[in-house]
Amino acid sequence: MNSWKNDTDINVVGRTHYLSLNYRTTREIKEYADKQFIQSSMEKGHIRNYRSLFGGPEPIVELFDDEMGQYSFVAKKIKSLIKQGHRAFEIGIITPKSYLHNEFLQYFDSQGIKCMI
Repeated sequence: MNSWKNDTDINVVGRTHYLSLNYRTTREIKEYADKQFIQSSMEKGHIRNYRSLFGGPEPIVELFDDEMGQYSFVAKKIKSLIKQGHRAFEIGIITPKSYLHNEFLQYFDSQGIKCMI
């Protein structure tokens, strides 16, 4: 079965309910996220019928030569957001693999950025 479950390595057992209206994600982020699924068909009903209420800026994709460049970029972005008036608890970092949590935590600590998982 090709579906988003295969793409994300999520093993769903039993009943599955699909979100059809999202109150938090912008259309632009939803469309970008949809494109990240390799095996899913965009014509599947659970993806096609899913809508977001809000619009926003297009997601920004950055490419880095190494992990240190990535950590540095994210740390600078966090510092910039805080300087602009955002509160630290309003900022969230999502990593594709759980082992990266500790990598980011260590780097943020070295940069004086307090954070928690």
